[in-house]
Formats: sequence, C-alpha cells, structure tokens
Amino acid sequence: MHEKVVLKTRNLDPSRKGLKGIAEPVGIGQIIHHIDSIEADTFKWDKNLPDQVAYYPIIVFEDIRLLQPGLMSILNRWFYEELSKIKEIDLAEINCLPIIPVSINTLYLYDDIILKKGMFKIIEDYIRLSSKCHKDGKYHVDQLSDFDAYLHTFPFKKNNEIAQWILGK
Repeated sequence: MHEKVVLKTRNLDPSRKGLKGIAEPVGIGQIIHHIDSIEADTFKWDKNLPDQVAYYPIIVFEDIRLLQPGLMSILNRWFYEELSKIKEIDLAEINCLPIIPVSINTLYLYDDIILKKGMFKIIEDYIRLSSKCHKDGKYHVDQLSDFDAYLHTFPFKKNNEIAQWILGK
C-alpha cells in the first residue's frame, strides 16, 4: 500500500516504463512536493498564488474497497513521516489539514451537496469532529475516521443510470 500512495520505488507492471533507480513520488509524495513548491514560490501550475494559503490535501481512490476505517489514520502517519523529511516545511507555520481519502464514487454521488455546502466547509466540519490539531501543526486523527462514511450521512438524490449502477441496483 505504501508503494502505491507515498513513494513508488519499483514498477510492478512490466508493461509500464521502468524506474531508473530514482524513487517516484505518488499520492502523498506528490502532495508534499506540491506543498513544498508552493511554499518556495516555485509551483509551476499557478504563478499567482497568495503568500498565505490553506492546504486541503485529498487523495481520490478509484477502488472503494481500500477505503476502510483506519485508512485515514495510516495515510496521515505516512504524510507526517514524509513531511518531516522536508526541513523547509514547518507545519506550525502553515495551515495544512490532514490527508482526506475519498472515493470517486462518493464525490460523484454527493456532488450536489458538495456544490451546495462547499468542499472546504464539509472538510472543516469533518476535521472538527474527527481530529485534533496540536501546537506543532500536526493533526491527531481518530483511528477509525472515515470521510467517505461521513459524506454518506448526508442525503442525496440521484435518479440516473450511473447512480443506480454505483449503488448496485
């Protein structure tokens, strides 16, 4: 799992390009790279970022079977381990929420609620319920936190074929 969501060190699929001895950041590693480049004002995708930004790191999973209670806690442990390797990033100095894992299906099913309430508001409400921020800027995430399950507590109305297929009806 670590190989798939933090740092790819080998290629398990022989049909893909091989790694040339350099570990390739994926998932959490990519998020950390982006935070580092934004903080260093070298983020190539947007040159007009303000000096003070808030980070809402989200990893979207295609396979909902991976989204089990406890995954968020594990991902955040890896996130903080990897962040500690970047000396230029001080969590106490930036506004960075914990990693939020969510499924693509959940984002689709609840897009109307996300648009209505706003993703930032939903995440902030969830973080208030499921974690605590320490003075060092690290969040202690409840062991069984599950953002997907939290979103599923909201009612939704999708009356199309794709929603029926996702719900298995």
